[in-house]
Amino acid sequence: MRARPRSSWARLLLGLAAGILLAAGAAWAAGPGVLSARDLYLPRSLPPPARACLDCHRRTTPALVADWASGAHARAGVSCQQCHMSEENGPGVSRRHFAQYQGNGLPGSRPQNRVAVTAVVTPRACGRCHPDQVRQFAASPHARARLRALHPPRGPAGLPSPLAWSERDCAGCHGSEVILHPDGSVAAGWPNQGMGRLNPDGSRGICYACHPRHRLAKADARRPRACRRCHAVPHGAQWQVYRSSAHGVLWAGGGKGWSWQRSPLAWDAAAGYRAPTCASCHLSGVSGRLLPDHDVSQRLSWHLAAPTPRRRRHWRRARTVMQAVCRQCHAAERVRRHYTRLDRTVAHFTRAYLAPAGELARRLQAAGRLEGEAARAWFRLWHRFGPRLRMGAAMAAPDYTWWQGYYPAKGAWLTLRRAAAASASLPPQP
Repeated sequence: MRARPRSSWARLLLGLAAGILLAAGAAWAAGPGVLSARDLYLPRSLPPPARACLDCHRRTTPALVADWASGAHARAGVSCQQCHMSEENGPGVSRRHFAQYQGNGLPGSRPQNRVAVTAVVTPRACGRCHPDQVRQFAASPHARARLRALHPPRGPAGLPSPLAWSERDCAGCHGSEVILHPDGSVAAGWPNQGMGRLNPDGSRGICYACHPRHRLAKADARRPRACRRCHAVPHGAQWQVYRSSAHGVLWAGGGKGWSWQRSPLAWDAAAGYRAPTCASCHLSGVSGRLLPDHDVSQRLSWHLAAPTPRRRRHWRRARTVMQAVCRQCHAAERVRRHYTRLDRTVAHFTRAYLAPAGELARRLQAAGRLEGEAARAWFRLWHRFGPRLRMGAAMAAPDYTWWQGYYPAKGAWLTLRRAAAASASLPPQP
């Protein structure tokens, strides 16, 4: 018996389905591609000079325009012009940019589309639309990071070499000064994504250290890896401590499914995430309880990464604010006991190890004997073991409190004691 022939509609639908599957398979195998110029969305509401910028840059730097087109700025009609605009003779204006696009035949070369621009986008530019965030950031330790890099610890607590504070090393996180020639070209300090960068217009800091350009998305700044770039250092190891804590384990296991793009007033433990990240503890708000704040020190009650820990000013108020974040998931009594343990750990390490070891280091230095293994032991004790121990206690990562803190600190302490005993039996240095 012959099979009944399929209708033309059935054959058409089967052909379409097969074509879609083949195209999807080819796209998956090829991986993500680069958007072509005609694929990029340009809002119709943009003024002609802004469209001229994009018409040129989607040919010359298409990846940057693609980042911008996928972000909230593009959806709001905020273009290159609003962020990069400069006065005709203002600090940082790029005269080379004028020379580059004049006469190239693109819309930007037309006189009516001529715009003074700068490559150095500063917090002052962001403050045109985000004044509260810029004001809060300007009061934060992030904005003063360069000042800290200019004044490293001295004496027995000093770093081993002044070269450690060069522009290539510490300035990568702390920032350095951007210096320009009279024609607007860069003389020194560029490229520069250091958090405490000193800008040509006198402002301090940089917003896209946390909100990578040109997408400038909230989600990118909320993810813990945004902080890892600067906070995976040996002495504080905040990134490593967070990753080994219970909060970090929850983020590593399920963070991909969290609602990273929610509004700042709705991104909290009830809706946005299951466990806090760096941003949710130190910057983000809590619905009905706490507003976001770009000053990362407003919720810190201790200077835990300092050579000698100390209370911050207004530490009681700061602790109350931070505890509002904790109480999204934890009972008030549990939160109180956590902070009691933290305070006891900080006090005990200072009393049992840091203070007596510092006294031995001062004696050895006065006798000219703080060298070799003794100098390394003292440096590691105050610069690495102490901050790691305190960070572990603050973020509930017991492996860092013990195995990265107390345990090696004991060895450093014994090394200093042996050196001090040997120094006492040796004649004084000539």
